Amino acid sequence: MSQLVSKRKRKTHGKERVTMATKVRFWDKPSSVKKRTSTSLGILTKRPIRRTDSESYLDQYIRTYYKSKLEIPCSAILSVRQSVADVLGALSPLVQENEYSMTVGDFVCVGSGYDGMKNGIPDEFDVVVPFRLGPKCSETRRPATDYVCVRSRRGSKNAGKDTWSGCRTGEGYISPIKVTKRLQKIVLKALEETGLPNVIIHPDCRNALGGERVGVRLSTEDGVTIRLLPALGTVDQLEPFLVAISYRDDPDYTLSDYYWRRCYCVEEGKVVRYLSQADDGRRIKVLQVMKHAFRKDAMLRHLSDYVMKTVLMHMFDQHIDEDDWHAYSFAACFMEMLRLLHGYMKRQNLPHFYMDDVNVLRDVPAPRLASMTGKVESLLASEQERTRLLRSQFPVTMSL
Repeated sequence: MSQLVSKRKRKTHGKERVTMATKVRFWDKPSSVKKRTSTSLGILTKRPIRRTDSESYLDQYIRTYYKSKLEIPCSAILSVRQSVADVLGALSPLVQENEYSMTVGDFVCVGSGYDGMKNGIPDEFDVVVPFRLGPKCSETRRPATDYVCVRSRRGSKNAGKDTWSGCRTGEGYISPIKVTKRLQKIVLKALEETGLPNVIIHPDCRNALGGERVGVRLSTEDGVTIRLLPALGTVDQLEPFLVAISYRDDPDYTLSDYYWRRCYCVEEGKVVRYLSQADDGRRIKVLQVMKHAFRKDAMLRHLSDYVMKTVLMHMFDQHIDEDDWHAYSFAACFMEMLRLLHGYMKRQNLPHFYMDDVNVLRDVPAPRLASMTGKVESLLASEQERTRLLRSQFPVTMSL
């Protein structure tokens, strides 16, 4: 079974053993599988053999939409990524050899700038900077959330240098705010030593508009922003990172001096890459079209990219025939994603892909969620509404 599936620990006779999650991916399927059938959401996912004229027109429209507005030459993307890699390559060794004797792992590049889901040429890149936790650290998770607080016990006077000194709260918890400020000091010193031209570090670690923590931000002369996200990581790398970044809609955690967020960004990136290989990137292109169109809609613009990404990952959380996936048209993928999204929104519960008890929609206000659900329902029911949504952003002389 693929190592992509998250690891879960459970105790057996006083010992911990690592077991694979029960989710089944398409690359784990047996030699003989059944075609897709109805799910608990009442969604018929088995595609009809014949395509209607409406589906053919919608398919052509989505293809044209993507090619004309969203397709970016690979050379342009690789050029931007290389400039970011040059900056990180210069900073990484100096950050790892910091004056605080903190153990820092290799930088990990994550997010839509790297997994191919960014609309347009990437201008913002997220990079996880993992600080290694020691044996004297323990974490406590808040139920039904992806937030945890981490306590670090102070060592004895003869135990050597206390690497977390100055980063704890009064109760002994490792503070995400204090760790972010320490990383900023480390990076600022590294920039002075490297003398990187035209790389600016932002003095504030918070978003001026929303107040949420955004990590240590660097800007290059090309207008690219690099967000260094301080995180706590384990030695075996089997657990998720704990990042000092909260969701924008989480007011209880945005200003918290205690809570870190569990982040499966590395594993999610692998899921997206496998998904792209399974259908030649068809569903990802459809998702990009939906994101682009939704951003201009008065109701759907509040739907976060992570909600859409989670729906995408849930699309293949089942047995899948790869040949069947390749047979799906762009229009069929578009409608399937709408059906899944509507099902989760109607239930007011979209489970996190790796934490089933965490609802990704939990912080969306009920009135707003109801309005968005109604809009998605109208898109499913009305060909005219689908045409209006797409054509409002991209007027093509084509009748759907």
